[in-house]
Amino acid sequence: MTGWRGTMEQVGDGLRSPLGVVPDLESLTDTALVDLEVDEALAVVELVRRATSALDAIQVLALEAFARRTVEEVEQDKADLRARGRCALGPEGDDVAAVELATALRLGRRAVSALLDDARMLARDLPQTLGLVRAGRLDLARARVVAHQAFEVAREHRPAYDDAVVHPELVSTRYRLGPTDLDVPALRKRVAAAAAHVDPESQQRRAESARRDAFVRVGPGLDPGMSTWSASLPSEDSLSVWAAIDELAGEYLRADPSLTVGPARAQALVSLVLGRATITTTVDLTVPLDAWPAAGDGMADGDGVAAESSEDDASTACTSDVHGDRRPALRLVPDLTWSVAERGLAGLVEVAEGDCDLQVVPTVPGADRDASPPDERWSAASRAQESPGSWSIGVQHPMVGFVLAEAVARLLADPDTRVRLHGCHPRTGALLTHDPTTYRPAAAVARAVRARDGHCRFPGCSVPAARTQLDHVVPFPTGPTTVDNLACLCVTHHRFKTHTPWTYVLTTDGICTWTSPLGRTYATEPAALRERAA
Repeated sequence: MTGWRGTMEQVGDGLRSPLGVVPDLESLTDTALVDLEVDEALAVVELVRRATSALDAIQVLALEAFARRTVEEVEQDKADLRARGRCALGPEGDDVAAVELATALRLGRRAVSALLDDARMLARDLPQTLGLVRAGRLDLARARVVAHQAFEVAREHRPAYDDAVVHPELVSTRYRLGPTDLDVPALRKRVAAAAAHVDPESQQRRAESARRDAFVRVGPGLDPGMSTWSASLPSEDSLSVWAAIDELAGEYLRADPSLTVGPARAQALVSLVLGRATITTTVDLTVPLDAWPAAGDGMADGDGVAAESSEDDASTACTSDVHGDRRPALRLVPDLTWSVAERGLAGLVEVAEGDCDLQVVPTVPGADRDASPPDERWSAASRAQESPGSWSIGVQHPMVGFVLAEAVARLLADPDTRVRLHGCHPRTGALLTHDPTTYRPAAAVARAVRARDGHCRFPGCSVPAARTQLDHVVPFPTGPTTVDNLACLCVTHHRFKTHTPWTYVLTTDGICTWTSPLGRTYATEPAALRERAA
């Protein structure tokens, strides 16, 4: 047989290396590819998969070498410090390797740590499984299933486990298919059986580990206005929870025949959870500001008294941003937090434009902010609030995804909802003012930094700002405690900045540029408030 089908058979029989056909594949033009017959196209797909698997095996070995060398260097650096009588603090070598690799691959640290763990397991303890990957017969996704199960097998039993996975007849004569012929769900069952065969106590250890690692997570859903929940719970608890959800969903279905089972169960879950909790909702209302008080101009404080700045207040007085505009000192902005029922949504803007001497620019589609005076422009925004369909799709929350405009309108109409007013730059959306509830600069600056950053500013990290620490970019007391010298870092990356050669700089528009110990640079941006806004 000739053609790509024949080439695939040669690779399958071990007569040709899967990487050896890469130059032939590369020579194919786009036109030649789209004109392939069905069997030839399928053969090319199979060849590409095998070549990809072979490349993945090379990557696995390179990852293991990178992690091992990094750990050796970190340990040597700590040994040198101890030899000089100094305290060897700082992260472990595994963490250093994971952070460097995560920034290079633009992946999350947790995902990279898991990838490194699996790579080391394959390279060190599962040579036969890795050999199948190198030969193009087993893809990396299934090889990682084998590696993941191996962590529950005692080290002295791992060679036998590797044998049992690659040669399943060692476990049971009933097995006719090897790991290369199984899909992922079937392979999970097979490797669990192999682990139990060579190390009977492994299943118990895995069960105990899984209970310790139980979790409930939420993230943005695939569709606008929806979130995706995932959970890992003890089976007996799951049975009880599911029974409660199913029973209440049945009541909803009987009361409303138009409902289907899925939405009924979703409503039942929400009802069961919220029925045992008291929730307070606060909406952060961010509005573009059209005019900025000039340097030295006073802004009314919470009592309506104009505050004056002095040379001693220079660090918190009005400063220029990258566009040459003036922005008010954060500690001079009054408290703008109250319920909608007390003042109404338009009352927020009355205070902003009156008491604070700020002009608000509504983000109504098609509105010309220079074509009408402030009161008429806000009237257009008020009409948008009454007709949510004229908004954009909604508000993007970093944890749950988009909250649709209609849902935001319902929240604003709730008399128990409280609103915090923020100001942002009309062109860039950068947060420029905040609503401190105290005159103390530290509290106002901290709120502004967290609102600006939104999350940890280390490359690839998404830990919410509320769970981060504030770091002086230029160490205190050399660097001042101001918005332009503070950034949000999670506990892990704060330690990296303090105890490793990682460094970064922060520009006035909130861009952080990091430099790794290898000399590579990575930039992170502040939270894009206008992209998240309705």
